[in-house]
Amino acid sequence: IDIENLCEEEGNWTASENSNGGTPGAVNSVNASNPDLTAPVILSGVIKSANEINIVFNEKLDGNANISATVDPSINVASVLCSADLRQIKITTEETLVAGIIYTVTLNNFFDCPGNALIENTVELVLPEVALPGDILLNEILFNPKSGGVDFVEVYNASNKYISLKKWSLSNLENDVPINGKELEGDWIISPKTFRVFTSDPAILKAHYPRGVESTFLNTTLPSLSDDEGSIALIDSLVTVMDFLLYQDDFHTQFLKDKEGVSLERVSLTVITNDPNNWRSASQQENFATPGYKNSTSSDGASLAAGEIIVEPEIFSPQVPPTDFTTINYKFNQSGKVVNAQILDQQGHLIKTLANNEVLGTEGFFRWDGDRDDGGRARAGYYVIWIEVFDDRGHINTFRKRVVVFFR
Repeated sequence: IDIENLCEEEGNWTASENSNGGTPGAVNSVNASNPDLTAPVILSGVIKSANEINIVFNEKLDGNANISATVDPSINVASVLCSADLRQIKITTEETLVAGIIYTVTLNNFFDCPGNALIENTVELVLPEVALPGDILLNEILFNPKSGGVDFVEVYNASNKYISLKKWSLSNLENDVPINGKELEGDWIISPKTFRVFTSDPAILKAHYPRGVESTFLNTTLPSLSDDEGSIALIDSLVTVMDFLLYQDDFHTQFLKDKEGVSLERVSLTVITNDPNNWRSASQQENFATPGYKNSTSSDGASLAAGEIIVEPEIFSPQVPPTDFTTINYKFNQSGKVVNAQILDQQGHLIKTLANNEVLGTEGFFRWDGDRDDGGRARAGYYVIWIEVFDDRGHINTFRKRVVVFFR
């Protein structure tokens, strides 16, 4: 386009507009003034090792400039070198960078090839820590999107670590073996107590769920997610299964008229992922999904002593989220106990079986959505939650708790 612009690369080339398709030996048909008047921009930065920082720019730098960098908290910089293509720099530090500390890197005397100065010259970086199972959890999944919509998988960093998701992948499971793995695209770091949402088209996801936090959306290919039942597994760079979910369509509340476009949300971060009670349909008040922010059905759980059972909330309405279901929380000093749990009306009639000879872990919960065994909705009023817990030595404990269902 502009033969005077010797620095521009792909931005200075475009298809010929000549009717013959080209102008060999003549002035280019697209000849025009095309100066670069825009400052360079930092595209990304990453701490590659305990003594090396790499920063990538959107265009070529001036390789002759007397560039320098500082790192805060105070770390002595040994060298700052440009790559051969002048689009990256490598900063080598004298001291070792510590995992989990946020470092602010400031770049000084940086210009692009035509001489435009770098304006936004700072970037915050962190040396990630090693993730362990339980650090990153599956938190929300949409496997049956609206017409024209896209699936998504949300994860949550439940740890206090900064964790790199580079070379992590999402997979299906078959006989406990990961299959159809799709590597997450990019070198992403997930901060403590934050979300990341993986989807094939962030723009469509944002259009369908305007409240979604777009800054958490990551564009990547997902494995196949069936509309009726399936599996999703989060795999780290060492091919370790960090978390997985075997989901079914009937995890959704049965009162939903249409499950299309409704995500499944994790209720508790402390209860095991593959407890069906731990997944519930997202609230209608949140447009049936919460990509990138706290789940509409989220519950931190009751604080229990060993041997205690607590109903929370004791009064709920199946029509009024977020208290449109109740949880029966339990905690025992040993696992392997067996439980029967039932909902009885005021006349003592059984209307709902929550558990029938089910083996328990040390703690968890059951969920009641205000439904009956016949699929109908319970009437407003008082109900009794009857729970029988016994072990292999014949010890039996019986609990009776009251719960109230109301409708507006």
